[in-house]
Amino acid sequence: MKNTYPIASDQLEQLKTTSSLLFGKVITNTNDALLLAKDITLKTKQPINYNTIRRIYNLVPTTTKPSIFSINILAQYVGYNSWVDFCNQQM
Repeated sequence: MKNTYPIASDQLEQLKTTSSLLFGKVITNTNDALLLAKDITLKTKQPINYNTIRRIYNLVPTTTKPSIFSINILAQYVGYNSWVDFCNQQM
């Protein structure tokens, strides 16, 4: 069974904004995505592919929402335990 959790677009936008602020740069191209992926992996010890970052930041077309696994890593990068923890703190 796939590990899923509702991903509200407004909360995802907040997570992306928070990630960019922590990273110190707005993610606007492939090189930014590559650098952010490396920083996330370094700080969380969780690998995340730069193509995943490109999809999350809408740098490439996609028809699917990001996986909860990827969103959890991004939430951990900004200091939360998980996506659920991030969402609960935003309320």
